[in-house]
Amino acid sequence: MRTPVPVRRRSLPRTTAAVVGVVAIVAGATSAGARTPPNPNVAADAAAVLAGVKGASLLVADPASGCMAGPSPQPVAIRSERILVRTAERDDGVVGALAANPSFAAAGFTGTPSIVARLSPPGPGGLVPVVVVDLGLAAVHAPQVLTLVRGLRAAGLEASPDYALSPSGGPIGMWPYGPPEPTGAPLPAPRRARIGRGVTIALYDTGVPIDRFGANAPANIDELSGIDKLDRNADGVADLPYDGHTIAVASVVNTLAPAADVYVVRIMDDSGVATDSSAATSVISSFSDRFVADFPPGFAPDVLLMPFGTPACDGLPPLALQAVTAGIVASGRSLIVASAGNRGEDRPFYPAAFDGVVAVGSLDLTGDRDGSAWTSPTRAGPRSAFSNYGPWVDAWAGGERLVTNHIAGLSFYDGGPMLDGVAEVSGTSYAAPAVAALIAEGVSRTGRPAGWVWRHLLRPSGTRCPASGGGVAVALTALDEPFSEQAEHVRRSPC
Repeated sequence: MRTPVPVRRRSLPRTTAAVVGVVAIVAGATSAGARTPPNPNVAADAAAVLAGVKGASLLVADPASGCMAGPSPQPVAIRSERILVRTAERDDGVVGALAANPSFAAAGFTGTPSIVARLSPPGPGGLVPVVVVDLGLAAVHAPQVLTLVRGLRAAGLEASPDYALSPSGGPIGMWPYGPPEPTGAPLPAPRRARIGRGVTIALYDTGVPIDRFGANAPANIDELSGIDKLDRNADGVADLPYDGHTIAVASVVNTLAPAADVYVVRIMDDSGVATDSSAATSVISSFSDRFVADFPPGFAPDVLLMPFGTPACDGLPPLALQAVTAGIVASGRSLIVASAGNRGEDRPFYPAAFDGVVAVGSLDLTGDRDGSAWTSPTRAGPRSAFSNYGPWVDAWAGGERLVTNHIAGLSFYDGGPMLDGVAEVSGTSYAAPAVAALIAEGVSRTGRPAGWVWRHLLRPSGTRCPASGGGVAVALTALDEPFSEQAEHVRRSPC
């Protein structure tokens, strides 16, 4: 079981990097100084870099593979040797049915499939588990895996590729405005110390980087869980482009709801890349037995924060996360908040687009009348050019040029600037924790469940965003005011 790591943010100095986050993938991005135009190739870059980091076990599925046909194709990365199947059958029955399906041989697989894991989603009893199947032979091209999965679906079996998930702060090319760099802007002071008190947020992300904090690492971190080593070869360059993502995500929560308790759960596999199956396994394991050893049996966090995800090949959403989110939603004990993704498209991005998940897109509030990237008198603003959008997006918050804690003593490429613990970040990964923090504020103030706060307080207080396909902008009017304060009337929302 992966034990979540408690993060005590309130005692951390505001001038250096602080451990305050969890694992995440494609939703956020980081920038500093003068901004360059958003990267138009973010989808292809994300898929290609993920595949390169993982090596031969990941393949890029692009429009040429017959994946995501349509006006706005989005390449994804998938595992070459695994698929996911949702079934209540016995393991031998699954293997037999798969090997006997005509699509298995037609796709070029000649090995003997086997069951790697059986994932039982948290939630009410009787939920159908997801089976992780090793195909016995790695595919050479993505169409092999997609042909097999579609053949199984045609035969009435729920199946999907094992998608690679993109952390919001990387990989290279996924940052809308370039990799993180030092910034001369100061960190914002946290809001009133009691905001969010008694509320628990579980952050699923890349992990807590213990080796780049100086003397500021929390004393109670369990080094057996949730840990992310940033520079294993000691060359002064971050090993992975999304290193430090957790710090920046949790720093947003720390600014807006400083009294909320944040627990980190690492979703990456041993290679440093997260997939649908590895993320689902981490979520399930954090709910099994006890969420945290000190908490009573059956405890569930108020908010689950998921700043990562993937688009999907047409009609093939990530099966493991679909099962996990459905189980959590059905239990009614926790509210899931997820980032909408940084691909500038209206295609659904998962897990944000699953039913019952609060999907959060990014607004550019830097040009607002108050000049703050964190607040807006009208609680509205234009949609960030990199942000995904559409009717499946539920909430919008500031996600551009937020100054947060970040890693210290590393750069992100040879000859690049050394980060000093503070950076300016942009991406939907940072809009999502803003919404999670406001929900924590409402839960703490009213004693009501997070879902009730979202439906009855936060959403009604927002500004409608029809220009982006739906949802409401829920930015704060000012950092020293609660979110329920009335925003100025907006005749036509720019978002």
